[in-house]
Amino acid sequence: MSGLDREEIRTFTELGVALWADPVRSGRIVTETLSAVSSLNLTPERILERAASALIGRATREGMPSNLVENLNLFGHPFYRLFPEHRFLLVALHRGNWSYQRLARVFDEDVEWVQEQVWRARVQLAEAGLGAAMHYPIGNSQAGANCPEYNPLRPWTQRFLDEEFEKKSEQLFIQNHLMACGSCRKSLGVARELYFAIEKFFPSFEEKEGEFQQLQQVVNSPRSLARTSLDNTFLESLGVFVNRSEARLGLVFLGLMLVGFLIRALS
Repeated sequence: MSGLDREEIRTFTELGVALWADPVRSGRIVTETLSAVSSLNLTPERILERAASALIGRATREGMPSNLVENLNLFGHPFYRLFPEHRFLLVALHRGNWSYQRLARVFDEDVEWVQEQVWRARVQLAEAGLGAAMHYPIGNSQAGANCPEYNPLRPWTQRFLDEEFEKKSEQLFIQNHLMACGSCRKSLGVARELYFAIEKFFPSFEEKEGEFQQLQQVVNSPRSLARTSLDNTFLESLGVFVNRSEARLGLVFLGLMLVGFLIRALS
């Protein structure tokens, strides 16, 4: 079974940064999560989805107050004022090109829930980042009998931009309708403006070859990596213990007792 490809690993790493801004902590959590899930006998697709569920599950369990404290230095950043679930959805869609169906499986929700949460996240991020400069996306105010129904919670304009029509015929209908309906073209234009404007508020991500190689190794040999990580953790803990002054005194005392015992045994 082949492992995850470079783009999948990159997306997963970006999801970690979206949830925990500190690259050191997010990198550790991403590595731990991939290592744990990769040890299961799953296809690469299921590994990624199961790991993504674990990632968002951890962020959700920590709760919004904890998340705000975690990213407190970035509280002025519009992106990190969003709920963790919303940050995850935006990065998965815009950076990873994940489908609504995949996200529904990750969150164990239906596709309608995904659409509503994504739209809410996009609008909130645009309001926070663009302020008065934002043009609020609305439906066609002069909708005709042939105009597609505009649901303000999950508008067709979003599905069009995400290329998420269930049926090809529905997409073709919208495309043909847009050529004839100026009002719907305007609605789509405002939605498209918001769609791309919010991307500048996403966290920047610089892929490092060493980190990619490490994550690829985690996916390919999770069990050995888990043992190595455990060994390293033990050695680090031992080092911390030995560096404590009271621990050093205790070791010296223990050594003197052993020397005295050996002298008595040999005499």
